[in-house]
Amino acid sequence: MWVYTNQHGVVYEYQPGRYGKHAKDKLEDFEGYVQTDRYQGYDQVIDGEKRIGVACMAHARRKFTDVKKAAGKKKKTGVADRAINLMGKLYHLEKQAKEKSLDTEAIRQMRQEYAIPILEKLHSYLIEQQGKAPPQSTLGKAIAYFIKHNQALKRYTEDGILAIDNNAAERAIRPFAIGRKNWMCVPRK
Repeated sequence: MWVYTNQHGVVYEYQPGRYGKHAKDKLEDFEGYVQTDRYQGYDQVIDGEKRIGVACMAHARRKFTDVKKAAGKKKKTGVADRAINLMGKLYHLEKQAKEKSLDTEAIRQMRQEYAIPILEKLHSYLIEQQGKAPPQSTLGKAIAYFIKHNQALKRYTEDGILAIDNNAAERAIRPFAIGRKNWMCVPRK
């Protein structure tokens, strides 16, 4: 099941596979921002001109929370803790914008002034830490993911209509994800 969301609603589309071709066909005439979880199938959708990629901060954050989970609840993880803390500041800004009911231009300005310096600080910090973590470790992979997708992770700051993450799409698809584990298909005899 493919899900497409924007401020107007949600569209569900069944396709027989998870190939990026399906999203490309669906969005062939679309021009604008496309926010994804950076699944490689979307690479053929995002061309950087007609369709511009926006990454999901929640997916980047989750990679660092996985480091904390692997370390155990009480153990400090240093790099992961700092990354999560800085991302938390970004989410705090988003919460403030929502509470103040800021319009999209005010949100863009707020992000430009406050979020970009946080994102740059986080990116610089992770660049410094990259050589210190084994590349195949959970931490190494989290750092590499953020650095690789840095531009797309920052892109939400360009327009106040964009979200910091694609959690709206994740919530919209949740019934199908939960259902596929619970539904039982039994062929007729």
